[in-house]
Amino acid sequence: MNYVNAGLSGTPSLLGLIRSDRDIFEAKPDVVFIEFAVNDSDSLSANRAKSMEGIIRKLMNLKHQPMIVLLDVTTAGYQSM
Repeated sequence: MNYVNAGLSGTPSLLGLIRSDRDIFEAKPDVVFIEFAVNDSDSLSANRAKSMEGIIRKLMNLKHQPMIVLLDVTTAGYQSM
């Protein structure tokens, strides 16, 4: 198994889409975890949906078809102790 961490702290999904060819697809991954929830603000929700869809469509069109795992983090209902 070849592990590639293409995560870049503080970047939104739009930048992830732009970086995806070079940083993800060239590695020909078997599994791709996608998580941009904490860096995509509500004010960018339309861009977020398009960017996430773009990444997923590109992954689905790859010849080797990797497994796609979407992670979404929320703070709704969070109570500090």
